[in-house]
Amino acid sequence: MFGFLFSCFSCSHKLHTITPDNMKPFVPSFTECKVISVYDGDTITVAAFLNKDPQCYKFKVRLNGIDSPEMRGSSPNEKQHALQSRDALKEKIMDKIITGKMNAFYDQVCLIKQKFIKDPDFTIEKLLQNKSKEVGSDLRLVQFVRWSIGQ
Repeated sequence: MFGFLFSCFSCSHKLHTITPDNMKPFVPSFTECKVISVYDGDTITVAAFLNKDPQCYKFKVRLNGIDSPEMRGSSPNEKQHALQSRDALKEKIMDKIITGKMNAFYDQVCLIKQKFIKDPDFTIEKLLQNKSKEVGSDLRLVQFVRWSIGQ
């Protein structure tokens, strides 16, 4: 066993120079994938074929621009909201084939990406950025209430 460890350390001497600053992120190359599980409101697992490889791979994907409550949150309230966001996302995308249309989906269902009702040229995200500059402090959206009109 120790011989195996020793040979691994000696043959991969390039790894000793690796730091987070000199690494390039791994971004798998695929144009479509299938959602096979939803962990929470911003983390999913997808299945995809890479280039011409006949093997299908699964990837955990953190959805860019989305920050939902954590399943392992510090309070029961956060966990409850995490379950709600997971269930809402699962209902929309579970078992669906995604072909690069995720941005349009999140522009409609993610509050931070939606257009500001008083000025449709702004998203809620841009509004927060502008207000942060105005007050000279970082502003974050920490809670919201969703209103729905009739059925």
